[in-house]
Amino acid sequence: MTTLFQSNLMPMKLSLRRSGDENGAEPYVTIFKRGDDLRQDQLVVQMIRLCDKIFRENALDLCLTPYWVLATSAKEGFVQFVKGNRLELFLLTIKVEFRK
Repeated sequence: MTTLFQSNLMPMKLSLRRSGDENGAEPYVTIFKRGDDLRQDQLVVQMIRLCDKIFRENALDLCLTPYWVLATSAKEGFVQFVKGNRLELFLLTIKVEFRK
């Protein structure tokens, strides 16, 4: 299944399923972006993953959940789609927590 997001670059949400996997496994959902250089995003997420690994090895779990980024060229790539609350709800929660 493919869905186009309403933005200038029209990124596509793709649901991918492995060939021959008919036993009800969840599809892998990703966003394909064209016209956006994701190489720097990929590098930053790799650095966050590395820091998270080092922190966990030293008994400091910051509960980070970095998403995956795969730049396939200088102008396109894939970003892991993360299901969950909408960004507005997340930001509202943070705002409420910081006011305490």
